[in-house]
Amino acid sequence: MKISSLATTAFLAAAVLLAGGVAADECGAAAAAMDSNLNLPASLAIACLKSVPFDQEQALNVTGEIRKYLSFYSAGTYFQHQVCPELDLPTVDINGTLSTIEKNIKAGTYTSAYDVNKDLFELFGSVKDGHVKFLPMCVAGAFFFIHKYPLLQVAKTPDSIPTTHVVELANVAGSLVPRAGRQVLAINGIDPTAYLENMARSHPEGDWIDPDARFNELLVSFTSGQWVQGLFASRTYYEENPIQLTLEGGNNVTVEWSARFFNNRADAASNPVPFNDNKSFYSSMCVRSGDELAAVTSLDPSGPPTQNKKPALAKRDLEAELGVLEKRAGLQGALSDGTIAYYQLDNKTVVLMVMAFTPASESTDQLKYMSAFSRFAASFIESAKAAGMERLIIDLSGNGGGYLALGHNLARQLFPKSDKPFFGSNMRWNPVLDGWMTLGDPSIVDQTFFALNQLKKQDGSDWKSFREMLGPIHRDDGYFTQISISNEQADNAAAQGAIYSDYSLTQPFKTENVVVVSPGTCGSTCAVFGESMQALGVKTIAVGGRPRVGPMQGVGGIKGSQVLKFDDVAMYSAAFLSPAILAAHPELQPLQPYPMRLRTLGSTINFRNSWRRDGQFLPIEFLYTPAEYRIFYSVGMFPNISVLHEAAREVAWGGAKDVSGGPYTPVMGLDGSKFQWPKGSGGVSGHGTIKGKNWNSLGELIWEKMRGGR
Repeated sequence: MKISSLATTAFLAAAVLLAGGVAADECGAAAAAMDSNLNLPASLAIACLKSVPFDQEQALNVTGEIRKYLSFYSAGTYFQHQVCPELDLPTVDINGTLSTIEKNIKAGTYTSAYDVNKDLFELFGSVKDGHVKFLPMCVAGAFFFIHKYPLLQVAKTPDSIPTTHVVELANVAGSLVPRAGRQVLAINGIDPTAYLENMARSHPEGDWIDPDARFNELLVSFTSGQWVQGLFASRTYYEENPIQLTLEGGNNVTVEWSARFFNNRADAASNPVPFNDNKSFYSSMCVRSGDELAAVTSLDPSGPPTQNKKPALAKRDLEAELGVLEKRAGLQGALSDGTIAYYQLDNKTVVLMVMAFTPASESTDQLKYMSAFSRFAASFIESAKAAGMERLIIDLSGNGGGYLALGHNLARQLFPKSDKPFFGSNMRWNPVLDGWMTLGDPSIVDQTFFALNQLKKQDGSDWKSFREMLGPIHRDDGYFTQISISNEQADNAAAQGAIYSDYSLTQPFKTENVVVVSPGTCGSTCAVFGESMQALGVKTIAVGGRPRVGPMQGVGGIKGSQVLKFDDVAMYSAAFLSPAILAAHPELQPLQPYPMRLRTLGSTINFRNSWRRDGQFLPIEFLYTPAEYRIFYSVGMFPNISVLHEAAREVAWGGAKDVSGGPYTPVMGLDGSKFQWPKGSGGVSGHGTIKGKNWNSLGELIWEKMRGGR
């Protein structure tokens, strides 16, 4: 029901009074206004967020710790240059911007904690990488913001230009499913595509480095097993900018935003909101307790590393069911949680839908899931071949990643004899990372994924020492470790033999009979898997993106090979660098990261860059790799995703027309070799120099880093 402006004003006025007529502060008003589903007007939520006072000392502590964590960020130096123009991103000087924020803190420019934390949130958001997030709860986490006009773009046919529509939910065979409603002619008076492209370029919540993947992220999509509204209609970060839609027929609609408390609980009575005024909001939502901070450094470092997946934020579901498939005869099956499934499209073609490399429930046992996933994949291959299937469509739509070992494993199962998958990676060198491995107690380090036997040289031989592997290498405007490959046997040993590893079978499908379908929103472990498929010669069909004929990447990021939480970094530092070690090496003390008191919905950095075997001029994240084919979503694909698979089949093997525009050569070349680094940036092509231009020893480099050098 739409509330009139007069009624809204009356409601808001009433909401600032508590029982007994006592005036409430901003967060008290927000708590009092929540309904049973924890919904409230957006204006009250944002007023509560902005009520947190500015504390200069605390703000400087936050920026100081962030700078330590950013020293582990593997890709930061690349954003200072236009290494890949197709990504449509401005250059970002991360350290320089952080210094500007610190300068403004000291100058008293900020008037609330919200303002300074918003700038930090936007700094991390500027790199458009789902592995690189800083989401203070009291900026982008305590509430998320929604409205009732999610959008999608659909075309009449897969090879025609789509138009923008609001989403309607239709009842199909008892299931609510999304479909295209009225066409949107303008957003805030401009062409809807122009509005959305600008949002994809500038909105700080974008997770994908590729512009077409970011465009798709704004719209309704099927992601990790559920329909999601897209960033146009559902965000953790609220911008107080009005939105007006002009719909076909001349109707103008002013979008009304609402907010929802972050955990999306349905029954506020049995799960009471943990605050009733500004003070309790701050203590419960904005900062962590001493016990929580102590728990971080007491964690067991030998436990499983953070999963390679896009960080989960507040739930943004449409109240709609998948309705993916028509009832079909023949081959079909699914893992119990639906994260991987298959069905028979025709008498020659089978579709494997890999929606995640991680369980749907966070409570699922890691080893049991890894065993179930890998054995399900093996069972699928066996069943498909027994049924006479010759062609395979792998649908990676909305796959945000998961366990890296499962991405490696699935690639190996499909191509068991090939040596072409190359899982190369390196780390950003810094003195603390060096200290972890060279000074840390081997009995602790060797029980973690930092153990030297977890990595091999690019030729498959063993590293002789941490010193050999660590370098550092001076290249790409920074210092890095050597490029290594994963020791897949060690991966499986770390999983205690849970992962299926019988690669002795013959290749189940000919390479030319396999295609990957993706809207670009394939990240982290999914990107590693997609990259391995491309290296093997498997063709890719990109779907959606900006409505124009031209190239699009099938894998639009997140392309780093490992993510770490800030708390992971603090935990490893506490475990590896004991007080005795720090006392013996005082140069490391000011660089040692500690858990942050500021509470965040997510705070992460990409820890390892991914590399191809050949060239190695730039990490994969900064290489533009156009898909061989491209199609748009057509009307029939909502809600029946099998129509998408039929269109993919016709493009791949039936000679159907696509919209890729033909072969495309990236500005910097497919391998990035045409980009010229500025003088003094270090070596190139994977080698670099062990001795940097301005330092003659490791100790000298450490002091350079302490003084703020790159």
